[in-house]
Amino acid sequence: MKLETEKVRLQNACEKLFINLAPQSRIEQLLKDPLGEVREEPELERKLRVRLWDSYDIFKRTLMDVKASINEVTDRINAQKQKRSSMLRLGKALCRRSFLDNSLSSISEGVSTIEWLVNRNIELEPSRKGRFQGRFFRIIRTVAGGLHRAVHASLNCQCEHQVCLLLQQQTCDIIPTDEDGQVMENVNFRLALSYDESDSGRYWADIQAQPIARKYPSTLPSPGKEGKKSLRIAEALKNSSSTKSSHSPALTEAMNLRAVSIELERITHQPPGSLERVNLCGMMRQLRGQMGTNWSGLIAESAAKPLADYAVRSIPADSGFRQCNERNITSLNETLGQNRRYMIFSERDRLRLAVDLSSSILQLYGSPWMPTVTRSHAIYLVQSTDDPICRRFFFLKDFPYIDNSNQDFPDFNFPRNQTLFYLGVLLIELGLGKPFELLQTKQEKSKTYSRFLKDYLAARRLLHQVNNIVSPKYASAVERCLNDRNFHAAEVGLEDEKLSHDVHSGVVALLERELENTTICM
Repeated sequence: MKLETEKVRLQNACEKLFINLAPQSRIEQLLKDPLGEVREEPELERKLRVRLWDSYDIFKRTLMDVKASINEVTDRINAQKQKRSSMLRLGKALCRRSFLDNSLSSISEGVSTIEWLVNRNIELEPSRKGRFQGRFFRIIRTVAGGLHRAVHASLNCQCEHQVCLLLQQQTCDIIPTDEDGQVMENVNFRLALSYDESDSGRYWADIQAQPIARKYPSTLPSPGKEGKKSLRIAEALKNSSSTKSSHSPALTEAMNLRAVSIELERITHQPPGSLERVNLCGMMRQLRGQMGTNWSGLIAESAAKPLADYAVRSIPADSGFRQCNERNITSLNETLGQNRRYMIFSERDRLRLAVDLSSSILQLYGSPWMPTVTRSHAIYLVQSTDDPICRRFFFLKDFPYIDNSNQDFPDFNFPRNQTLFYLGVLLIELGLGKPFELLQTKQEKSKTYSRFLKDYLAARRLLHQVNNIVSPKYASAVERCLNDRNFHAAEVGLEDEKLSHDVHSGVVALLERELENTTICM
C-alpha cells in the first residue's frame, strides 16, 4: 500500500511538471517513462530545463534513483510472494522487511524532493522569464541591427529595392547556461523584398533569416561569382508546396512555417563553409519568373568583426507569404481610415497587431529598421491585391539605404519618451479602429499648443473611450505608455534592460492576456 501511494505521488508530480510543456494527448505517454521520452525530444527537454532551471540535473538524478528503487522493491515483493512461508525462512523474511522499510523510506524521501523541486520551480518560472527578458531584448536588437547591415551589404547596388521586416513577437526560453550566441541562434526574422525593373514592374520574394553566431577566430567563406551555385533547391518543400492540402489555411500556414523554421535550424548548425554566400539582388534577378523556387544561402555584415552571419531561406508560396508580383503597400493609417472599404481588419486582428507591434518596438528599438517615432504612417500592410484580410504588417526600408532617422521631430524638445508615448497613441488607434487625426476634435486640432500637448490632451480624453469600448486591461496598458512616471524618466531609455523588462510586464503582458481572453470568448 505504501509503495502504491509513492507511485501515485511521483506520477502526480511528473504530470504537474509536464502541464503546458507538452500536448495533453502526450502526457499519458510521457508519464510511463519521463526520462526516456524526453531524451527522444530535444525541444521538450529544453522546455524542462527552462522550467526546472539549474535544478534539472538534480531532478533527473533523483528521478532515476527513485525509479530504480521502486523497480527493486517491486521485484523483491514479487519474489517474496512466490515463496511459501516457513520457520526456517523467518530470519530472511525479517531481513527483507527491514530492507523494504528502508527502501520505502528512501523512495518517499526522493518523491518529496521531486515534489518540492517541481512546485518551487513552477512558482518561480514567471519571475525568471521576466528577469531575463531585458537580456533577450538586448540580444535581439543586436541581431536586428546586424541583419540590416547584412541586407545592406547584400544589396550593394543602385537598383531600387524595398525591404519589409515583419512585425512579430519573438520568444526565447533562456536557461542559466545559455551564452548570448546560443540565444541569438533561436531568433529569426521574416522579410519581404522587392526588386523594381521599370520596364517589367516589381518582383517580390519572401525570406526567413536566422543568425549563425560567429566564434573567433574564423575564416569567412569567399563569395563566389554572383549567381554561381547560389540555388539550393529544397525538393521536399517544393513538392509540399505544389501539393494540394486538405488542411485549413491557418493550419497549413502554421505547418509550412514550422517546416521552414526546422530547415533553417538545420542550416544554422551546418559547418560555416557549407552554405553558399548569396547576393540578394542577384538572387532576385535570377529567380524572376521562377515562382515557387525554394533556395537557401548566407548573407553577412561588412563590419570588421560581425557577431553573426545570417542563414536565409525562401518561404514556400503556400505558407501565407504568397509569392506574387502584384502587392499593395498600405500604411496602417490608411487601413484604419478605411480608404479601402473591402479590407477586413477585425477587432481580434487589431489586438494581435497591438501585441506584435509593442513587442517589436521593444525588440527593434535603436535598430535601423525602426523609425525614431513610430506612427501609424510608418507601419505598412503588404499583401497581394486579392487578399482582403489585414494580418501582416511591416516596417519598410528603401534601398539604396539613406539614414534619415533623425528627421522625425528634428527641433522638437519632447517632454516624454517619444517611443513609448506614441506606442500609447498607436494602441489607442488600434483599440478604437480609427487613425488618431480622425479621433481628435476640431478644437484640439485648432489650438496653438505644441504638437505634443495637442496629442497628449487628445490621448487623455480618448483613454476613457478605450476603457469603455475595449477593456480596462487594455486601457491600463495605454495609460502606462502615456503617463507612467518610471517609463518617462529623463535619464532612462528603452536600451536599459530594466525599463525594457518593466514595459514588457506592464504593457505587452497585459495585451497578451487581453488577446487570450478574446480568443477564448470567440
